Amino acid sequence: MKYPHLFEPIKLNGLELKNRIVFPAMGTGFTDMGHVTKVLIDYHVARVKGGCGLNITEACSVHGPSAPRDLLLQIWDDEFIPGFKELTKAIHCAGGKACLQLWQGGPSAGLADPNSLCVIPSDINA
Repeated sequence: MKYPHLFEPIKLNGLELKNRIVFPAMGTGFTDMGHVTKVLIDYHVARVKGGCGLNITEACSVHGPSAPRDLLLQIWDDEFIPGFKELTKAIHCAGGKACLQLWQGGPSAGLADPNSLCVIPSDINA
């Protein structure tokens, strides 16, 4: 076998994964105004059941005014926590671990949603 340890558990700084298969962040569009949905939960649980040891969620907006609300997950306010708890619990119950991809859109936020505030660093005088 070319990758003899792929399906073996691994411990990373105290976090034990059932194997070394990582599902990368994918933009699904399975959100409801930035909230976790049942469809998103089912999507991630299916990946765990398919063999992924670690699931990374799609980009999660960390700044409300620059967050494209109808496209991406949101994590900038406590109102979003219950959905993430439900998602994490479902992933754990299926035997996997969960991870967030944090995102602050900068100039690309306005491309995704024209109502989003475009936040970029100010000019620096040299």
